Amino acid sequence: MKVRILAVLLALATLVAVVLAAPAGLEHIGFKHPFTAPSPRTFPHNYIGIVSYNVAKFDQACGCSPNVAVKYLPIGGSTDMGGARSILATGAVPLLELEPFGISLAKISSGGEDAWLTKYAHAVSSLHSPVIMSFAPEANGSWYPWGYHHMAPGAVLKAYQHVVTIFREARVRDVKWAWIVNVQFAGSENIEALWPGQAFVDILGIDGYFVAPGTFQDFFGSTIFALRTISPDPLMITETGGSPSIGKVTALSEITAGVAQYGLIGFIWFDIKQRGSIQRQDWSLEDEPAALDLFKSAVKRIR
Repeated sequence: MKVRILAVLLALATLVAVVLAAPAGLEHIGFKHPFTAPSPRTFPHNYIGIVSYNVAKFDQACGCSPNVAVKYLPIGGSTDMGGARSILATGAVPLLELEPFGISLAKISSGGEDAWLTKYAHAVSSLHSPVIMSFAPEANGSWYPWGYHHMAPGAVLKAYQHVVTIFREARVRDVKWAWIVNVQFAGSENIEALWPGQAFVDILGIDGYFVAPGTFQDFFGSTIFALRTISPDPLMITETGGSPSIGKVTALSEITAGVAQYGLIGFIWFDIKQRGSIQRQDWSLEDEPAALDLFKSAVKRIR
């Protein structure tokens, strides 16, 4: 799972949603009859998704079945598809984000990880189901080793292109590639400099959180506009949440309205309970019935 190093004061000052996540325990909420949905056979036209350590338990609590769920994976790690299969079993499409922790982008681009990437591509192919893939998300921020001030934009886009190429050479079908950036903020990398090219992207993604008062337009508007100048691809909010101080109902209301207003294809809520600082808050919905009902209503509108 990932740890985000955030420029919080800068984000608050500019009313920009910051992106953050780290491991935290997700408490079990017991239900006698879990909500189930058939495994997806095609890509949905619209998405309402979840980040959860246990998607099936979230579905039980919600009484709904989000149609996309995220799993973060280090390049060079296990190629076991158990996590992806558990997501598929809930009726959701897996969004598998490949993160190059401890591996140089130059090594990836030069073929040094081709054996692992090919093995992983074949494992994805063995699912025989739709899968969304991503690589090196949020490279316009500075909190990851592949991000701004750590790597040149050209190195990031070259590695991204190589990873996509390896999957294509492995003839993996039923895969779409999501290019994911963080919401723009003062001092972030120019996202146009990171663009890998239209041939390598199927979905545009933005990660961003409501951690200060503001509207959907305040947080996401400028980044959506910037992406629309680069590509006409479908665009979704690939990771978001609302802090308790802002209110999850307020955040969800803004997100659902904003997605409709801007013609996006959906959003993914980060449903992890954290504590300790502004970077680690309780983003989960299960203990807030009104917020959970709002999320459930959003899922039902697309199912």
